[in-house]
Amino acid sequence: MQSFQTTLSAMLRRTSVSLLAATLAACSSAPAQPATQAPITVSLTNFAMAASTTSAKAGNVTFVATNNAPGIQHELIIIKTDLAADKLTVESDNKVNEDAVQKLGEVSELDSTKTGTVTLNLTAGHYALICNIAGHYSQGMHVDFTVNP
Repeated sequence: MQSFQTTLSAMLRRTSVSLLAATLAACSSAPAQPATQAPITVSLTNFAMAASTTSAKAGNVTFVATNNAPGIQHELIIIKTDLAADKLTVESDNKVNEDAVQKLGEVSELDSTKTGTVTLNLTAGHYALICNIAGHYSQGMHVDFTVNP
């Protein structure tokens, strides 16, 4: 009987140690990934642009653009630049030359009441959000945007 009790006691100790080790391993695993940041909503109206926030953390950033202007198309272009959003060079066609800037992505032309989305992996720095349909940028459709580390 004593041999059975000794064997049972040894089995219980090993099981307890195994369970403790598994619990500690689960508690010390890699930290959980941070929650995805909320999308940045951008309202496009007649010659104005408003973002829900003008900064985000580096990483995947989603922009949700909605054209709230009746009867006119708008777009959203994301440019990485050291220049202020209102200091980009406008060409003779009354548009910013997209080949001369670091354009990272866009929500193409949206008809009135339509919404489009773009997700970009952004690094820390300064960005300009613009509408580059002829004349729209010059009439005020731009916003400065900062990505923090």
